[in-house]
Amino acid sequence: MSRLRGARYFGLIAAICGLSLVAELLGHFVSWNHRLGDMRMALSPKVSQGQFVFVAIDARSLSEVGTWPWSRAVHAALLNAAVDGGASDVLFDFDFTFPADTAGDRAFEIALKNAGGGTYLAAFRQSADAVSSSVPHVNMPLPAFLAQGWPALVNVRPDAQGLIRAYPFGDDLAGEPVFSAGALLSNRLGEIGESYEIDFSLRPDTIPIVSAIDVLNGAIPDDLFAGRSLVIGASAIELSDQLAVPVHGIVPGPLIHIMAAETLARDIQPLWLRAEWVALLLVALLGALHIGFRRSSWIGLAGSALCLGAIEALGVSAFRTSSLQVPTAMLYPGLLAFTLSHFMQALSKSNWLLFKANVAANNTLRLLEHVFDDSSDGIVILKADGTVLRHSASARTIFGTDERGVLDLPKALAEIARTDVARTNQFGTSVRTLDVSRHDTRKTIEYRATPSTVDLPIGPGQGTAQSRITTLIFRDVTLLKKQEQDIAYLSNYDERTGALRRN
Repeated sequence: MSRLRGARYFGLIAAICGLSLVAELLGHFVSWNHRLGDMRMALSPKVSQGQFVFVAIDARSLSEVGTWPWSRAVHAALLNAAVDGGASDVLFDFDFTFPADTAGDRAFEIALKNAGGGTYLAAFRQSADAVSSSVPHVNMPLPAFLAQGWPALVNVRPDAQGLIRAYPFGDDLAGEPVFSAGALLSNRLGEIGESYEIDFSLRPDTIPIVSAIDVLNGAIPDDLFAGRSLVIGASAIELSDQLAVPVHGIVPGPLIHIMAAETLARDIQPLWLRAEWVALLLVALLGALHIGFRRSSWIGLAGSALCLGAIEALGVSAFRTSSLQVPTAMLYPGLLAFTLSHFMQALSKSNWLLFKANVAANNTLRLLEHVFDDSSDGIVILKADGTVLRHSASARTIFGTDERGVLDLPKALAEIARTDVARTNQFGTSVRTLDVSRHDTRKTIEYRATPSTVDLPIGPGQGTAQSRITTLIFRDVTLLKKQEQDIAYLSNYDERTGALRRN
């Protein structure tokens, strides 16, 4: 039996782990894994190293410079300030697809040339119209600008929850491979078409941010740009470059490029552990829980709770030390199913034992009822007020019943339950006799009264309370007493004459 039970649980563990692995590989736990991963990133905040600076086109800059879009002469001034400040490279997160005012375009072209090829200009793919999203359209900077700079892919795609998680290394735009802004700024070029996850444990509030109007006015520290990469883009809400990301909510698009670049530069891109290793971990956990449940259901339940806490603690530790994300979502249904199966078995076993106990108790009760009812002596159980709780069949034979079918117990016997004497053990140790008149006949009753305390129900749904009862055990000894009297008479008188005997 033990081997059969062990084989059954081994099969259950194998089935749970197999189904969990298949569900994970089919992507059923993706959203839950992302939520758990977001929680680990939130619990492991990282401070930016400050190698990337955000030059923000904020509300104050828009107000002081004037109507948007700006003349590209303003962008030229920003680029000149970045070069003069010693910036290593600059990304403009704006659309330079179409020409604007001639003087401004010319000024920006000259600024790009003076920058020496260290400027990246936004390139992106978008829908050709608002109706069909299947027809792509590529926005590339003007050829005159591209001749002095480099295109940088700024496309990011949200996941099923509408959050930006993954960032591309690059894409094929108009038949040409274009690396992403994050890859170019970090100088970590990957395979075109592949992507990586951004480490959103980076705190955006620790990234150096300066207002564009302060750069134009020269109101910034002299060494702010020295040796750093600059991302010039919009932060003002009215420019609509706001995107949803994990952990931090809504952030400006340029900050996403900066966090993507710093993720690559610091080599902290989150990597997910293979699901097969997590499945093996689940096998080990279920095996340990099985041992715990064999000892006690409560030990198994406590072990399940400890496993869940240890799993998430392990996940946080793995992310903090090596940016490793563990897909723990597949563990929860398996642990829950295994725990429930053990409790269902324990419940079934308890129900079976309870059923057996109830059967045994009912059999014992029926046996006692037979003994009670078939006793040759009369048995009556009285409450403290003299009310009959139960009586045997022989009691009914001895005393009969009234017109309502209630046992016609003599008042003298009923009064015993009300007396103080009935609350002592006096009657329990002695047999007494009582002469009673029943329907013009006189009977002699021999009885014993035993007081006791039991729990009796108060009322429907009101529980029980301790109550005093008195148990009367009696028999009709009228014939026996008459025989004793006859024997005593015959021992002293002659049966035929009635004369005293000689002795």
